[in-house]
Amino acid sequence: MKSIIDLIKGLLIGVANIIPGISGGTFALILGIYERLINAIGNLNGEFLKELLSGKIFPAFKKIDFWFLLRIFIGAVISIVLLSKVIEYFLEMQHDPTYAFFVGLIIPSIAVPWAMMQRRKVPELFWFLAGLLFLLGLSIGFGHLSDLKMEMKAVAATVSIAYLHSPAQLLYAVFCGALAISAMILPGISGSFVLLLLGQYKNMVHAINERDLIFVGALGIGTVLGALFFTRLLKLTLKKYHSQTIAFLIGLMVASLYTLWPFKEIIVKEGQILYTSRNILPEINNNLWVSALSFAAGIALVSVFLIIEKKKK
Repeated sequence: MKSIIDLIKGLLIGVANIIPGISGGTFALILGIYERLINAIGNLNGEFLKELLSGKIFPAFKKIDFWFLLRIFIGAVISIVLLSKVIEYFLEMQHDPTYAFFVGLIIPSIAVPWAMMQRRKVPELFWFLAGLLFLLGLSIGFGHLSDLKMEMKAVAATVSIAYLHSPAQLLYAVFCGALAISAMILPGISGSFVLLLLGQYKNMVHAINERDLIFVGALGIGTVLGALFFTRLLKLTLKKYHSQTIAFLIGLMVASLYTLWPFKEIIVKEGQILYTSRNILPEINNNLWVSALSFAAGIALVSVFLIIEKKKK
């Protein structure tokens, strides 16, 4: 029974990680397994590897809570594989309501890292603004570059396999995977949003749906490297500069609302509807009302989980 419960928790964490705006770390907190996950991942170090190579397999597995991690991992993979095609459909066919739902997920999620801050003074305000301006600058800069490329040539309806398998793209996927897994283990920060921001989210969903093991493998290598190295750096900054680090992350979350604004300028190339990064005001029509309902649904969903988490304390 315990194994089944862990699998279900893994399924929920997988759902969270595939949707930009929801943090797998937040779900882990709500489900009461966050600290256990962090401790298990944190023990994936040289000492664990030394025990494993010396033949002490079971003590090594116990050190990292292996069977618990395996159950969570299997549950997460199952949900990602089953839901990726559904998410891809909504991103393509219901763009505005889908992104409105994402925005609705992010806004109440900000309460999670906010509650984690130990103090809220001038240094924290500075790092909040640093995170906010940093991400806004990246979003606007990369957005204009993407729009320029889009206007210069038509964008194919499907992602090119040759493009995904190019050495530069695979190396970039490794880098993005490392950043994404680092975000996934932090409550309130969405790993899928990191991939969305870095331009890899659609590629990831497409690769999963097409069973592209090469591209998925590159992302997987990045997640392993991120879990082993980059997450330790984040844990160190959280330990030494806890409130400042959280404030910076909140700045990133708030800035993400600019990128995820549902209503974008569109252009039509060869009969295809292509969305630019330029935000526009919505027209008053059925699309606006559906998007508003999606936005409210996103807020309601995260709010319910936050209430559950609060009652557990």
